[in-house]
Amino acid sequence: MTESSLTMDYEKRVELTPLEAKTLKQYQTLALSLALLKNEIQNVISDLEGPESRQQQDGVMTADLAIEKLRSLEEKFGLISTSFKNSVYRVFVNGQQQQQQALSIEEEQAQAASQAIHAAQAIAASFQNGDVDRDVDMDDLTSTINGAV
Repeated sequence: MTESSLTMDYEKRVELTPLEAKTLKQYQTLALSLALLKNEIQNVISDLEGPESRQQQDGVMTADLAIEKLRSLEEKFGLISTSFKNSVYRVFVNGQQQQQQALSIEEEQAQAASQAIHAAQAIAASFQNGDVDRDVDMDDLTSTINGAV
């Protein structure tokens, strides 16, 4: 691919349809990404080279050395992948625990409210039936409702 095709603005080319321009722009982006990846791989390989890089012949890395370096890199990627999966799992589990705690708190609050309503209904029914003395002590009434909560 020539240098001009990497820098050309295909959207300004009148002979191209919008779809063709968009497709060529995507290919251009892909080519630039691949060029960056190539440079990064070369940088990683040069960083990994040390005293053992003397195994190279005429400036070209031997297949054995390349395989050895790629295995080392693969192990590192495996550790990173495992660590990432572990982190995602922790976030997922923590989210589930928080949901369960929120649900249990809501259930407790709903149960307490239900008990308070039942206590209030029982007291109201007692007043209506005349079963309770009209001179009920407010402290007793409050403690009855609080006991239900």
